Amino acid sequence: MLKFAPKLRRIAATEKILIAPLDWGLGHASRLVPIIHKQIAAGHEVHLGCSGAAGEWLKARFPTLPQHTLPGYDITYQPGHDFMRNMRRQMYRIHSVQAQENEVLKSLQKHIGFTQIISDNRYGLWHKDTDNILITHQIFPQASSLLAWILRSYLHRRIARFNACWIPDYENESSSLSGALSHGQHNLQNVHFIGPLSRFEKLTTSSEYYEKVIMLSCPEPMRTAWENHLVEILKKHSSPVALITSGRLDQLPEQKTIGALDVFYRADDTCITEVLSKGKYIICNAGYSTLMDMHALGVQPAVFATPGQTEQEYLMRYLSAKNKVGIADHLYHLPH
Repeated sequence: MLKFAPKLRRIAATEKILIAPLDWGLGHASRLVPIIHKQIAAGHEVHLGCSGAAGEWLKARFPTLPQHTLPGYDITYQPGHDFMRNMRRQMYRIHSVQAQENEVLKSLQKHIGFTQIISDNRYGLWHKDTDNILITHQIFPQASSLLAWILRSYLHRRIARFNACWIPDYENESSSLSGALSHGQHNLQNVHFIGPLSRFEKLTTSSEYYEKVIMLSCPEPMRTAWENHLVEILKKHSSPVALITSGRLDQLPEQKTIGALDVFYRADDTCITEVLSKGKYIICNAGYSTLMDMHALGVQPAVFATPGQTEQEYLMRYLSAKNKVGIADHLYHLPH
């Protein structure tokens, strides 16, 4: 259950709220589910800002809510490139899309009159006539000293535009899931910790069937490359194993068996929890939204970082040192 910090103002019963995730992977969309449910339950008029696969996922999850198309970031992650190289290659586009989404918002505002905007890592979604809320856990991105300073200065200037910045983590650093990504010295006055976000609740375990259950989530084309790599390895396994992955909505069945491997595509929450409950060992990416889900489920997974993603590499080391996760072996890394 989502519990907002008491210092945040109460939302009036007549709010028109636009809720929009970044379209990089599904994590930014999936962690908005409890916030959307909370606003609907409170009687607010909720609209969705959608683009890319994350937008399609939210549309399928909330088909009756009004939906508005936003510019797509279309961020890709090229295998073999480190995270900073991938971001530098796409920085101009990211900055351009932020300007575009701000223009789209201005047009929507004229016709709809939102009173509040809740944006997950969409830094262009703010308007002078609305209450603007940004959700992010990255206040202090991890990078080399000079680059980290540049990135933090850039982000903090943009975060300061918003009325509030909600961090989905515990304020007490000893309980924190994000560690130094969100805890540190800064001059931002609008930052509030709201606790981890997840659509899941504690997992009820059942009799073990799968020796391993692997959850795979990362941007394209890395996801497809990684999936193909894992299928080749896991189909030859001596015991039953499962792979939960998003897949392509227009091509793949919902489930198929390849040797010892069951692959689940586009699994809903019931399917995900059922498969996880049958796993002896749970293995997943060290993406922050996935880690919040594992925390909510009460699962202590073994994790692996997307190669070159400094955030995931940091989270893997940080949570491993706190004995909250294990580290998966080299089989879950793409060959170079």
